[in-house]
Amino acid sequence: MARSINFNTTDMSTHKLIITTPGMNLLSQLVGRVQLQDKGYAFRPTREPRHIVADFAVTGTSLANLDVNLDAIKRLLTLIVPKKLIFDSLPLRYYDAVLESFVGEYRTGTLFQGTLAFVCPDPLGYKTTEDDHDHDISASPITVNEAVAGTGYVTPVYTLTAKNTLTDATIKVENLTTDEELQWIGDLAIDGTLVIDVARWLVSKEAVADMATVTGKFPRLKPNVTNQIKVTGLWVSATGNLNILYRDAFL
Repeated sequence: MARSINFNTTDMSTHKLIITTPGMNLLSQLVGRVQLQDKGYAFRPTREPRHIVADFAVTGTSLANLDVNLDAIKRLLTLIVPKKLIFDSLPLRYYDAVLESFVGEYRTGTLFQGTLAFVCPDPLGYKTTEDDHDHDISASPITVNEAVAGTGYVTPVYTLTAKNTLTDATIKVENLTTDEELQWIGDLAIDGTLVIDVARWLVSKEAVADMATVTGKFPRLKPNVTNQIKVTGLWVSATGNLNILYRDAFL
């Protein structure tokens, strides 16, 4: 069955490109292994890059129109940084991909067939929509629940908003499910925010990096379970807020 792809927000079928690979497997994973003469040993995957290879066809109303389509496709696909790649056979998931090769040949004056190869330095797939959840912080400490789907560990952004004036406060965010806790010490004004960006390993206060007092581990979210997130130090007498923003990840 012919399929279309969307790359960097462009539907490539607009330029008459269709994917013709039947039953293409987007869910494969490379597993590290050592092969000896009589036996092989597999070991824990080290997140090797994902390679996606697909046959394609491009059509045109004439040879000149076919070349116009091919030029547009190559221009749109040939980028030096990863962009979102979505296959219509898996429409709710994207991969951060870079074009590795684009090879093929003219079959007729109106048909070009070939093979596309993409490499994804980050091998995980991601949900096309974000999960964005608020939790009231009405005690210290307090534990809130965050149910996460997917099959890969998630690197969320935690945003803590104070509703008290906090002076020399020790704020801790711990995922009891993964046993990962991060601690920050400092001051926050009323409605002041502290942002913990796990993917970037960055803590910011009022949008300015504030890493001097940070200790511990950046708390990820475990997939396919309800994570228990313990927050300490944000509440004094008025309810604060914890926002957790992330995309489900897939192996």
